[in-house]
Formats: sequence, structure tokens, C-alpha cells
Amino acid sequence: MFLSNKNYRIVKVEAVSVNPVDVFTRRGQKKQLAEPKVIGYDAYGNVVETGSKTSLFKQGDKVFYAGAYDRPGSDSEYQAVDERIVGHAPKQLSIAESEPCH
Repeated sequence: MFLSNKNYRIVKVEAVSVNPVDVFTRRGQKKQLAEPKVIGYDAYGNVVETGSKTSLFKQGDKVFYAGAYDRPGSDSEYQAVDERIVGHAPKQLSIAESEPCH
């Protein structure tokens, strides 16, 4: 996979939850978008690639995060995510238990 931003990592998305931002985007979008928007704000996944300036996470780490509204969302198989908005997923919780926690 190609990772253009050195502060980002690629996460294989394993679970998502519906955030109020997703509902707003789906229902409240008033202007015509130039291209389709991938929604999905909250996610849990597995780091599969890291940028050269990332230092907090490594390949194989289980993480969870709330994405950024101005970037493609987590309702996808893989997502590029800034490491500054990512946290380590709790090891004692299952995927289903940890996804809504953040």
C-alpha cells in the first residue's frame, strides 16, 4: 500500500460504530458534493503499515480512533489515519466491547 503522509498509518478496519457525525453527514448535508463521501467516524482496527515519522504505533497494533471529518471515513476496508488521533485498543476487551468506548 502507498502511504503518502509520513505521520499517517494504514489501518485495516475491523469494526465501526455509528457516531452522531455520521448521522449529520448522511441527513444534514445540504450542498452537493463534488465526489461521494465515505462516512464513518469511529473505528477499531489493526495497523498494517506506518509512515516514516510515526513513532507511537507499529505494525500489528490493535487501535481505535475517531476520524477526521475532512478525510475519508472508516466505512471502508482500509483507512489512512493520523497517529495523533489514534489510541491503543484495550487488550482486555473484545472488538465489540472496545469499539464504542472512545
